[in-house]
Amino acid sequence: MVYYPSVTRLLPLTTVRRERVLPVEGEVLVSAGARVESMSVVARAKVPGRYVILNVAQALRLAPDAADKRIALRPGQSVNAGQVVANRRIALGLVPRVVRVPQAGVVVAVGGGRVLLETAGQPVELRAFLPGRVENVLPRRGVLVETIGALIQGVWGVGGESFGVLKVLVEQPDEPLRARSIDVSCHGAVLVGGTTVDQDGLQQALELQVKGIIIGSLSPATLETARGMPFPVVATEGLGQAAMAQPVFQLLRTNEGREAAISGRTQLRWGAVRPEVVIPLPARSASLPPSPDTPLAAGLQVRVVRGPLTGAVGKVERMPSQPSTLETGARVWGAVVTFAEGEQRFIPNFNLELLG
Repeated sequence: MVYYPSVTRLLPLTTVRRERVLPVEGEVLVSAGARVESMSVVARAKVPGRYVILNVAQALRLAPDAADKRIALRPGQSVNAGQVVANRRIALGLVPRVVRVPQAGVVVAVGGGRVLLETAGQPVELRAFLPGRVENVLPRRGVLVETIGALIQGVWGVGGESFGVLKVLVEQPDEPLRARSIDVSCHGAVLVGGTTVDQDGLQQALELQVKGIIIGSLSPATLETARGMPFPVVATEGLGQAAMAQPVFQLLRTNEGREAAISGRTQLRWGAVRPEVVIPLPARSASLPPSPDTPLAAGLQVRVVRGPLTGAVGKVERMPSQPSTLETGARVWGAVVTFAEGEQRFIPNFNLELLG
């Protein structure tokens, strides 16, 4: 039976190509063949404003006609963020109710106790993210940037994009990243932990202005805190308490001291986007990542993604020609995988992913 598992990229040296695209049409500032740095601005545009309805009558608890008499704005008027739209005093005039403009823009219409605003457009600058070469230009939309280096995909991530020097703060991949390990030397660095990081660790990283965190997993208890951080957090194994896979940890430790681009962007549906770490390396050439349509076969490195061995990494020893019977009595197709210290186990196909 031929089985095509999901793939998580873990490549010590490969060619990485990433499209950098504006949200709307704009101006591309570089040409094909140009060299760019991670912070180079490659394109820019102005995102159109949006329409906002302010329900003044509801906010002031007045009838629409009464609210209209208190609105101090007129159609066509330019307004600034925080400018007063209308106000009313209640409780013997001691408690004010005030409606303010949430964002600068232009008043489009007033009536029925409401104000329609068109907010001002916002300028957008698109950065290269990867230091490398502009392989292609997408007219009025962006560029394709190419670099050579190591590529590590995570399972879960949050935050935007950043760039900094890798700093490994643990000795083993099953050690948590603790607040006491994060000191002034971590300022501006991308930190690498083992198992997970707690609330205190995230707060310490925030205070020292780190550029990102790479860990094995993230506890659901710290999920909301991580979402509020101004830097990306990438979990290579996902949510929970799993240790970072040894091959992933080893690759990061090997490249400690090198600059790395880290992205926490995660999209699970409709054009899935994986969080990732790219470590540019001083090599002149490297092959492109292999096709994702690679069948499971002997000799391939795999990671267990379900069951009691979740997170374990091994190599496919052989593919049995017949399905095997599990303890539950179910007969399933699978692979015999060799793990650390030579242990061999039969793992169902649907519990495996390629790592490489």
